[in-house]
Amino acid sequence: LTFVSPGGGTQGQTLSVNVAGVYTHFLQGITQVNFGSGITVNSVSVSAPTALTASITVADAAATGSRTVTVTTGAEVVTAAGAFTVTAGTPVLVSVIPNTGQAGQSLTATVTGKFTHFAAGQTQAAFGDGIAVGGGAAGAAGPVTVTGPTTATAQLSIAAAALSGARAVTVSTGSEVVFLA
Repeated sequence: LTFVSPGGGTQGQTLSVNVAGVYTHFLQGITQVNFGSGITVNSVSVSAPTALTASITVADAAATGSRTVTVTTGAEVVTAAGAFTVTAGTPVLVSVIPNTGQAGQSLTATVTGKFTHFAAGQTQAAFGDGIAVGGGAAGAAGPVTVTGPTTATAQLSIAAAALSGARAVTVSTGSEVVFLA
């Protein structure tokens, strides 16, 4: 193999990867491609005996780091060591449940992230104007209870005078800051 492009993808990503070889004999319906554990090859399209495109999905939990790409056509096996690199997915917040509350209400909200690194004693959340987190000042960031790297709960107190309307939720752990509008 002489060419793998792009040379990498992130956890959770689906993408098309072009692969080229020299003196290879790729055949539509026969040639198989392998990117290693945690990467699913959805389809392979051979355009020439030396060129193909593989549609792949990198699993959310795929190990990061470089991979050997292997292309097999019958007894012909060609590889390119370190030709594809998996990088960490981008941290995001995916849900806040419940996502509504009433003025004067106290409640527990569960915040769920993806590719986040919530940590006990380090993670804080802010729910916007008029909402206190963990006994702190309304609108300020307050402590949360971390139940895993992607899940935390927050004790909320909505001020009786809080204006109705949507709020952005921000969760920070060290330099990692994620929000949900």
